[in-house]
Formats: sequence, C-alpha cells, structure tokens
Amino acid sequence: MTPDYNLFYYSIATVLLPLKTYKDLSQLEDLKANLKNVGGVYGFINITDGKQYIGSSLNLYERLTDHIKGVSSNIRLQRSIAKHGLNNFNIVIYYYHIDPAVLLT
Repeated sequence: MTPDYNLFYYSIATVLLPLKTYKDLSQLEDLKANLKNVGGVYGFINITDGKQYIGSSLNLYERLTDHIKGVSSNIRLQRSIAKHGLNNFNIVIYYYHIDPAVLLT
C-alpha cells in the first residue's frame, strides 16, 4: 500500500485580529507612550500588497523603532520599506504583556 502524502499537506485560514493598529509611523510619540517597556507580538503590514512581517520583543517600542530606523532590522522588511515607503506600512499589535517572562515561555 502506498502512503497518501496528501494527508500531510493542509492549510488553515487563520484570522488574527490586532489589539491595536498604528497607521502614522512618522509619529513615534504614540508608540513610545503605549509600548515602552511592554513586550508582545507585532506585525508590519504592507498595505499595498498585504504581506506581513511578524515578530516579538520584550520591549516593543525599542524593537519597532529599530525596524523603522533600519537598525538591527530584518533585511527583507527593510527592502520592502525601501521599495514601498514607510507610509505604506501599518504596525499592528497582536499581543502585549508587561511581564517579560510570559514571552519567554
């Protein structure tokens, strides 16, 4: 009997609803006020093509500003920002928590 390898390939459509969306990425004050010293899971959504980069950090504000400024950032995300412009990205927060131990487990 030949194994049916199709059983191992499946797709699940999952909709993740963000807790917060930031649309004006040129204004970092809002990010700082809400996300400094807060850990969580975030996404950069390219609003022109719908592609998304998802990451996590123990300090969301610092990590997001690293991405925005191009410092210690994901190279594919930086190429996309360079191609499409920062104004074509939104930041979404999927999960946040003040206790960093929660993100480490």
